[in-house]
Amino acid sequence: MSIESKLAAARQEYDSNDLTHQVYYALKREILVGKLPAMEKLNVVQLAKQYNVSRTPVTQALELLKQDDLIEQLPGKRATVKTLSPQEISTIYLFRKQLEPVVAKLSLHVIPESEPLALKKLVENLMEHPELLDKSIQLDERLHSMLWRHLRSPLVDSLFSTINEYSVRLQSYTTYAIEQSSSNCEEHLNIINAVLARDPEGIVRAVEVHLDRSCQRLLSFCRGN
Repeated sequence: MSIESKLAAARQEYDSNDLTHQVYYALKREILVGKLPAMEKLNVVQLAKQYNVSRTPVTQALELLKQDDLIEQLPGKRATVKTLSPQEISTIYLFRKQLEPVVAKLSLHVIPESEPLALKKLVENLMEHPELLDKSIQLDERLHSMLWRHLRSPLVDSLFSTINEYSVRLQSYTTYAIEQSSSNCEEHLNIINAVLARDPEGIVRAVEVHLDRSCQRLLSFCRGN
């Protein structure tokens, strides 16, 4: 299930009159998929008009986003979307590089062939149309979730669902800010080909290389700005 689908499902758990959580999940989605970029200022009055609510649910939604560490606010200042520090980026990728190649190897023989074949077509289309940035982000999420979803382990699902939220935000930031989707496409294609070949060592190597290069691209960008 994609981040957008999960957030939509979570929103349905709350009564339609619970405006705070309606606004909260809408804003959280916008942040995670990169529609609200790092350092974006959040104007309570404008957001209240945008979501057709009073200021109170917006203010309460922003408090929930602070608890999620997605936004920050200094006294007397507007809330802003939080920028991930190089240390946070390195930590997230450290966890991913330790866990994801292993899980991908374990999943290798339970991933249905139809899924990597479908993703391969999407990658090839993106290589021809690199301007489709939203599609690139969706592809990244689908591909990486494929590597653990088929184990059907509640523990793995819980662990990677949390990691996935951070990963989607990082991928959104990388894609919109750096616009190097061609590099991602080549690396994604290597992962997909390793899955199709049912190559245990190949999938470990392809995932490790992709995560390492993604981390370096993002860190290089952050340090240069």
